[in-house]
Amino acid sequence: MKEKEIVPFSTFIRELKKEYNFHKNGGTSFRQVTSLIALIVAIECEANRVDYFLDREIVKQTVADLMPTLNTERSEDVTKFLCTIAKDLYLKANLSDEAKEYVQQKQHNQKSLLLIKKLK
Repeated sequence: MKEKEIVPFSTFIRELKKEYNFHKNGGTSFRQVTSLIALIVAIECEANRVDYFLDREIVKQTVADLMPTLNTERSEDVTKFLCTIAKDLYLKANLSDEAKEYVQQKQHNQKSLLLIKKLK
């Protein structure tokens, strides 16, 4: 069994910036604000480790501590946003070679979908 890969914190921050830019250019205003707050929380958090953001309860408390004026809905969304990005990066870094090969094979064999407008 191979040793778990550690995702660099800089990669996490880069991914959060990418998500923010994505939402800034066409996302809803709610998601734009959520992604910006998530980026701020990650930068302000003193942990500087991606694995810290894998524990939802710890992240929830961190968001509450750093952003005490957020309403419950926004706080939950920021927490979920941070945990989802961290988990995605962690899983990508630690996917076994067999699983990576399987995913590549499935993607290669997948046929393109063509949507056809039904004429009346």
